Amino acid sequence: MKKLLLTIAVALMAATSLAAQDDHADHDHTSGHASEGEEYHLGQTSLAGTHYQVTLYDEINPGTEAVISIEVEQGKAPSELRTWVGVKNGRGSVKTLLQADSYGHYHGHLEVPAKLPEGSAIWIDVRTESGRKRGAVRILETDHTH
Repeated sequence: MKKLLLTIAVALMAATSLAAQDDHADHDHTSGHASEGEEYHLGQTSLAGTHYQVTLYDEINPGTEAVISIEVEQGKAPSELRTWVGVKNGRGSVKTLLQADSYGHYHGHLEVPAKLPEGSAIWIDVRTESGRKRGAVRILETDHTH
């Protein structure tokens, strides 16, 4: 019995080790979001040496919910990632803490303010070893009205 348990434990450790060695190319990045609307690649932002790709699913409409994915394309994933739709200081917006999936992709449903101020964007605020950093990607102008 001990030998069987030891064999199972070694097999589980090996499987976990192989899963952790994800080369980031053998999985589908969009399959879980297909039902959430048309995909818009909004661009990249770099914060503290890490490059993030931001994707929006469907359009942004005031007073609704926006669905986004943020992928770490290069660099170290942050210990904390918050995001919101609106202006840089977050006034009038709800900040949402996103959790990474097993591939390091962050996915979130963000509340869009009922009135989007001029210059609104999707903001990303990360906590890194060097402190908090903030960046943004522009919202497509056709996605909302002022």
